Amino acid sequence: MPLQNVFARFFGSHYTLFIVLTSNLSIFVNGMTMAWSSPVLVKLSMKDDNPLGKPITSQQSDLIGSLLFFSAAAAPLLFMRSSEILGRKQTIVLCLLPSLLGNGILVFARRVELYYLARILNGLTIGPVYGLVQSYLSEIIFSVKKRGPYLAINSPAIQAGILFAYIIGPYVPIAIFNAVIFFLTFLTVILITYGCPESPYFVLKSKDKKASLNILKQLDAKDVEKELMQIEEDLLKETQTSIFAVFKSKENMKPFVMATLLQGLQQFSGIGILMAYSQQIFMSSSEILPSEQCSILVGIIQLLSATTSTITSKKFPRKSLLIVSLLGSGFFDLILGLYFFFAKSLIGFNWIPLVALVLFVIFYNSGLDPIPWIFLGEVFPSHLKSVGTSAVVIINWILFSISTFAFTKFDVYFLFLAYSVSCFLGVFYVKIFLTETKDKTLREIQMELEK
Repeated sequence: MPLQNVFARFFGSHYTLFIVLTSNLSIFVNGMTMAWSSPVLVKLSMKDDNPLGKPITSQQSDLIGSLLFFSAAAAPLLFMRSSEILGRKQTIVLCLLPSLLGNGILVFARRVELYYLARILNGLTIGPVYGLVQSYLSEIIFSVKKRGPYLAINSPAIQAGILFAYIIGPYVPIAIFNAVIFFLTFLTVILITYGCPESPYFVLKSKDKKASLNILKQLDAKDVEKELMQIEEDLLKETQTSIFAVFKSKENMKPFVMATLLQGLQQFSGIGILMAYSQQIFMSSSEILPSEQCSILVGIIQLLSATTSTITSKKFPRKSLLIVSLLGSGFFDLILGLYFFFAKSLIGFNWIPLVALVLFVIFYNSGLDPIPWIFLGEVFPSHLKSVGTSAVVIINWILFSISTFAFTKFDVYFLFLAYSVSCFLGVFYVKIFLTETKDKTLREIQMELEK
């Protein structure tokens, strides 16, 4: 008996939740990988606990911090077709292998060039995995009521990974920190490989109805025969497409523009520099707590607010959540920008960055973090899901790279003020142009977008 069937029988009616949580382990590990630079770059700039034997230069620090994101921007192109050839699940596993190798290298690395190589390999994993997991889960979750909250779990997953990195990164040797990430990545590969099923969409297309029907029976599908017929209808519309097909018609462009603009609003909210450079921001501002403890506090708030978002995504319209999130994030970006602009003339106000960043992440996680990824899993029709998701994710990581790379090139006050303008402009876009998808089936969403 395949191990997947053992897992399905063991978890029973909760098997879909197990798949969601297991898939999001890859997002948890990615959160650790993204936050890795916050504690590690501080250590590498010093002599103690530095496996390189000497402090790195500012140019080397910039490269180590940014190579991950530039690699992530190119990576979706490498895996765009594999989900159609190998399957959704197998492609997620394949995407995790570069990070497994990269973290293995970091455990033993004693030269800065190996850090460059490892971060490039890590980027090859984090680039496509977010989109792949959301696409895979959108084809696994058949309950309309559960789809929003389940797809929103990636938000607390990444925040939990970031918090875990903030907690252990400053207090253990760099090699141990890297070994922990390596082990968790390896565990994720094993659980997804042997515990999760392939997408019934891919199975029906590549094998037969019986195999797909067996998977549907293990999941939350209430009427498996009806779901199977619906999948067949969707597959009949599917054609071989290139990434350029997204731009060839108005019908294809509409979900692409919608998903891309939401990702852009997410990246230009300021979350990128908070993830990658949290400890450095606090080192230059707050004196209430040590910088690493400030990062941990913000990480805790991120996790709590992200967890709450899985509940609010079920109860409130997604457009309303996005508008509140953009307004709150933009306001506290403005406060941070003004603080850093007037910092030299302010006495007794060094508590502002910590309080403002805590409130920023609460508003950010209420909408800006989970909802763009929920939309990404919902808005593309089946025949465009792979190429459309890849195109959006590529642009997402390019924007993330620009956002984080700008941290070392511009004054921090300028960045936060620019992020506040981006958030406020986003309010008008969401209010006027965005299509609401809450409590709609994938078919209903496509009909709405085709109007």
